[in-house]
Amino acid sequence: MRLQHSTIQLVLGMFLEQTWEPTTQCYETATFNNTTCTWSVTGTKPAEPTTECYETATFNNTTRSWDVSDLNLRNQLRNVMRLQHSTTQLVLGV
Repeated sequence: MRLQHSTIQLVLGMFLEQTWEPTTQCYETATFNNTTCTWSVTGTKPAEPTTECYETATFNNTTRSWDVSDLNLRNQLRNVMRLQHSTTQLVLGV
């Protein structure tokens, strides 16, 4: 009788252990190991890219990659200045 009870506890323990899959990140995978009755989590987050001082890298969980944002205000200002200069030339006919 004791052996049957222990067997039931073992099977029930394996079932309960297997149903509690761990939370994973988008780049990770959880796999249940039937031999050890444990979950194995694998996968690594891609390395953050090197950025310039005016750029920001943000990890995108949907695409599983890094998005680099260009915060270069100097280039944006230069574009505005070019537009203003072109508009001035157009208006003055230069």
